[in-house]
Amino acid sequence: RVAAHFIIYPQPFGLQGEWTVGKGPELDLGQRQVQVQSLSGGYLQAMYRTASPVGMLTPYVKYQTYDGGAKFDTNAPHFDVEELEAGLEWQFRPELELTLAYSHMDRTNVTSAPYRTVDGDLLRMQLQWNY
Repeated sequence: RVAAHFIIYPQPFGLQGEWTVGKGPELDLGQRQVQVQSLSGGYLQAMYRTASPVGMLTPYVKYQTYDGGAKFDTNAPHFDVEELEAGLEWQFRPELELTLAYSHMDRTNVTSAPYRTVDGDLLRMQLQWNY
């Protein structure tokens, strides 16, 4: 496998990404065995950081994709992911930040066979304390 990662810290615009290509375990449904198969995937995220009267605001958008075996699941089934996320991080105190995010996902459900593709939306809120 080969993986690359980069980050340009937001000053005020930022960009971050990671990509992996190579080979890994994947279930071959036809032969009913795990074999070495090709894989590739990664993400790209753009963000813009700005100071406001209520604290530091960082809106962002992120695209993620993966096509290959899910090696962390039993039998390493084929796993496809297409995901788009948009969100806002609000650092209202140096030690506290709140993130609100919306994601639209189209991915393989690898929890049990048959492995179907699921399409869904996710709304997430996260409060983080930095110490």
